Amino acid sequence: MKKRLFLLLFCLNLIPLYMLAQLKGWKPGGIAEAGFVAGTAEPSFDWRTQFTMSKKMWSLGVGAGVDDYKFRSVPVVLQGRRYFGQRKLKLFALASGGLNIVTDKSEPQTNWWWTWSSFRSSIMPSPIINHYQNGYYAELGTGIAFLSKKQHGFTLGLSWSRKTTTEWYETEATMTSNPTDMDRTTNRYQLNRMVLRLGYKW
Repeated sequence: MKKRLFLLLFCLNLIPLYMLAQLKGWKPGGIAEAGFVAGTAEPSFDWRTQFTMSKKMWSLGVGAGVDDYKFRSVPVVLQGRRYFGQRKLKLFALASGGLNIVTDKSEPQTNWWWTWSSFRSSIMPSPIINHYQNGYYAELGTGIAFLSKKQHGFTLGLSWSRKTTTEWYETEATMTSNPTDMDRTTNRYQLNRMVLRLGYKW
């Protein structure tokens, strides 16, 4: 199911680029990147691929990737880049925004209250299942590109990025006479990170 969803999103991303390709002067290309992600949580990695259309010093792209920071998600983003300089060595600035699709789930937690209350009735403890809602993804950054005459080559960038999600799970209500009542706990995450990325532009 996850692979089908990723393939569907990938195909949908090609539609605006196909429309843009009909405009005179825009050249198709792409960028593949891998990044080291660091913030208040444990450091992790991400990777992504974008299909781009470029004209003069501007580049527009749409793409998707995998972000393993804190929890696994698939950011699907629209990105704009502005390059500076006429030589093979160019600086660039970028801005990205899009949807953060959560694909990971935390390991089930043991509900210890349920374990104690159900001991007398010999019922096995029930795990707590985490549920996630999709959020948004945003990024601002800068970098340097080492390009050939055909504008192909390696890029090195440093970005600030944020991904968000809402997590919720239910546990047995402790202060009620109805055994079917449940308490819901909700956690909202706004994960701010710095990302160092190495990429290749073609």
